[in-house]
Amino acid sequence: MGIYRKSALLSLLRLRLERDRGEDWQVLQSRDRGWFLTQASHSRWYLLREWLAEFGNTRAGGLSLPVLLINIAGFIAGFALVAGLLEFRSFERINLLWFLVLAVALPFIFWLLSLVIATGRGGFPLLALLEHRAPGWMQNATLFPLLRRTAVVLGQQVSLVFASGMLVAFVLYLLVTDLAFGWSSTLDISAVSLHKLTTILALPWQGLWPEAVPELALVEQSRYFRSAPTVIVAPAELGQWWRFLFMCMIVYVWLPRLVSYAWQRWMLAGMQSNCFESDALIGGWWQRLQSGSVSQQAEAVQQLGQAREITSTVERLPVCPHVVLWGTWQDEHWHPVKEALHVKIPEFQLYKVKDRKWRTTTIESVLQNPADTALIVCKGWEPPTGELADFCRAIESGTSARYLWPLPLAGMVPERVAALNRSWRAFIPTLPESFNLYAGQPDD
Repeated sequence: MGIYRKSALLSLLRLRLERDRGEDWQVLQSRDRGWFLTQASHSRWYLLREWLAEFGNTRAGGLSLPVLLINIAGFIAGFALVAGLLEFRSFERINLLWFLVLAVALPFIFWLLSLVIATGRGGFPLLALLEHRAPGWMQNATLFPLLRRTAVVLGQQVSLVFASGMLVAFVLYLLVTDLAFGWSSTLDISAVSLHKLTTILALPWQGLWPEAVPELALVEQSRYFRSAPTVIVAPAELGQWWRFLFMCMIVYVWLPRLVSYAWQRWMLAGMQSNCFESDALIGGWWQRLQSGSVSQQAEAVQQLGQAREITSTVERLPVCPHVVLWGTWQDEHWHPVKEALHVKIPEFQLYKVKDRKWRTTTIESVLQNPADTALIVCKGWEPPTGELADFCRAIESGTSARYLWPLPLAGMVPERVAALNRSWRAFIPTLPESFNLYAGQPDD
């Protein structure tokens, strides 16, 4: 699956999941898990594409042809630039200075500008136009950094194809025509000065390909004057410039674009994979597909008595020296909770449990002082899993209380929040008796 289509699928998925915010969690869990078990492949991107086709009534197709046409246009533009420079000959000599400016210097400067735009943290040109003119599936504020990175990768790819078109044109003209280069300027530029410039440009490859470094004699022989255009000394030598110009295009035009394209593509792939953990809605969807224990536990939980459920819910959050952040959180969701915790709890030690390694370290740290209370902050919009239950049992203490604080997403309707609270109340009786539920809000 192409990397551009993956970005489109992620944006479409999040738009679809935003419409599911008002649905009951148990209904979504039953639907998605049941669908997951019927799939022939459990590949992440395969599931994302097929799930959208099944429940989103859409497919992110039609991207291959536009991307191909854009790349073809870039290749033709690069080919035409070099072809025009090689075809325009003054006195049958290709102007060396024009070639260096238009085929080497300007593309290198444009590459630097694109790199600054790609790595800058602020906005980039035409940002507002891109936001308002983009298709509906791209107008997603949460995933806009991902879509921006996707646009940057596409731009770097087109730039690389443009440079490849330049090289192809140069090689073809080199094979089928007799190229003769020369230089001329109204300004008083000496051959020694130009030789110094070409020597500096040739520094990256002078040890690898010495023949591609122009000598002073070649620079002197290549100069011509309009007042004496017919004077040609050693005409066969005028074609030897091709090695130097070819290496200039490789080192200053094509190779930088190849490196920046590979780098930006690698960063985009990392952002796409990270969406399944850092984005709240997408992470919850993925967990619904992978978690098979929640729906199986639900029926047994409903049969438990209500006495424990009533006593295990607290209205006020007590002072907890240990605070455990369960899972991977986005900054926009975690910062309000962190500020609320500093108000409710003067001092606490924060543990972030992102994977098994962090889980083991946190268990050891909390159990060092078993008499201290501990608070586990969970994503209330995601189902309580068997891993969370195992972690709670691992930090069980007979001498102090433990608290679970499942937080809903900001902006959820009250009915949806109430349904989530009922699900977590049903989960508490499955844990040791020292665990309690806190259902308050960060702004309480």
